[in-house]
Order: sequence, then C-alpha cells, then structure tokens
Amino acid sequence: MIKLFIFFFPALTSVVLGLTLFVASVRLVESGAGAIAVTTVSAAWAASYMVFSHWVGRMIRPTNSAQLIIIGCAILAVSSLAFIMIPTLGATYPIIILFALGSALFFSPFQVFMKSVDQGDVAALPRSIGLYTFAWSTGMAIGPFVSVVIWNFGWQLCYVLSIALSVMTAAGVFFLRYHAQEGRVTTETSSINTSESKCSLPAIDYTRMPDLAWLGWLCSGIGCLTAAVLRSYLPSSASVMGIPREGQGKSGGFRTIYIFGGTHMPIFLVTVFAKKRPA
Repeated sequence: MIKLFIFFFPALTSVVLGLTLFVASVRLVESGAGAIAVTTVSAAWAASYMVFSHWVGRMIRPTNSAQLIIIGCAILAVSSLAFIMIPTLGATYPIIILFALGSALFFSPFQVFMKSVDQGDVAALPRSIGLYTFAWSTGMAIGPFVSVVIWNFGWQLCYVLSIALSVMTAAGVFFLRYHAQEGRVTTETSSINTSESKCSLPAIDYTRMPDLAWLGWLCSGIGCLTAAVLRSYLPSSASVMGIPREGQGKSGGFRTIYIFGGTHMPIFLVTVFAKKRPA
C-alpha cells in the first residue's frame, strides 16, 4: 500500500505545475499581452527546467534524494507565495524560473527515491515507471481544470492551493523516507546473509525489450494533428437568437440558429423557424 501511496506525490506536484503555468498564462492574456509574451511563460519554465535538471542530476544520491525532493517542494511553495505577494506581471518570468528550479529538485530525485522504496522487487521497475508516468500526466491534466473552478473566487486562491499541495507532498515524502531507509537496511542485511538467494534472482535484459518510444511520439503527433483539424473545421460556438415578428414581439417571433467558427470564418445561418412551430 505504501508503494502505491508514493505515486500521489508526482500527481499532486503535477497539479501544482499545470495550475501554475495555466494561471500565469491566463493572467498575461487578461492583461493584453501578446502571443509571444504568453507562450514565453511555458518556454521559460521548460528551458530552465532542462538546465536545472542537468545540474541536479549531478548531485542526486539514494541517500539524499528525499532531502532534495523536500527542498524542491519548499521552493515550489515559495514560488507560489511570490506570485501572490508580487502580483506584477513583470515578475512572472523570474518567478517561473524559480518555479522551474523547484520542479527539477522534485522530479529528478523522485526517480531515485521511487526506486529506493521499491528496492528488492525485481518486477518493480516497469510497474513503477508506468504508475509514475500515469500519475504525473494525470496531475498535469487536472491542474488547469482545478484552477478554472477556483478562479471564480480569485486567482490568488489557485496559488494558495499550490502552497498547500506542496507542503502536503513534502510532509508525505518526509514520513515515507523512513520506509525507504528501513527497506534499504533490510535489503542490505538480506543480501549479506543470503547471498545465494540474491544470485538466484533472474537478471532482466532490458535491451531485448521493445522500444515503444516511437509509438508514443506517433500517437502524440496523430492526436495533435487530429485536434488541429477538428478545431479548424468544427465551430467554436453556436447560439440561438430570437427575432420579433410584426405585432407579436419576440415571444411569438422567429428563432434563428447560427454558428460562429472563429474570427477567420464567416457566420453561418443554419435555419430560421417560427417559435410556435416545432424545430
């Protein structure tokens, strides 16, 4: 049960990530910022995350992975607090870079921390990778939806939720670290006392396993292409408008149905019929 509980952490942190990037971008849009300024938010996070992940990867050890994750959660919480305390849109980019540092300090060491919890289980690696991928991708998708719901009560509450989730994740990793250390000691003791059983564990040759990375890129490309085609050919909104008839007003007038496909497409009139006549 504890081994499954660990996968809530990347899900919660990905909710924080998706929520933060969404809220920061929407605030720029509402301020009238251009497309480049808005898209630079995600680009700045991605570029900074790449650099920080390379740097963090050089210092990760099984013994310090939990500490690095907790530090990363603290930085994520501080970044969310900075968005609230410094609401000027000019501060968005430096705070996003700080947020990228916290993301790198969480996700990079988490891979090592996850393996330390599953240590001793031969079949754990493929299962853990699958659950980890499912957890962070689900959280990333949920984040923007959560922020839309909370936005009605103020965008600041979105960052308050981010702070709460970051603190919860740090606390969970802190307590789960004891389980990881206990499992590591147990594994080391059993490997010393039962070297025979260790030798009997089947070795997994991952080089013989199929490379499905190309399939992921192919499905992603098809999905993006399909979304673009549907977005181009299907209307973005539809509306019903009542038009009054002579001497009867709107209640006894005509009903028109039209669709609006976007600023680059004309308005199409679908039909006009009297209100008292069934559609």
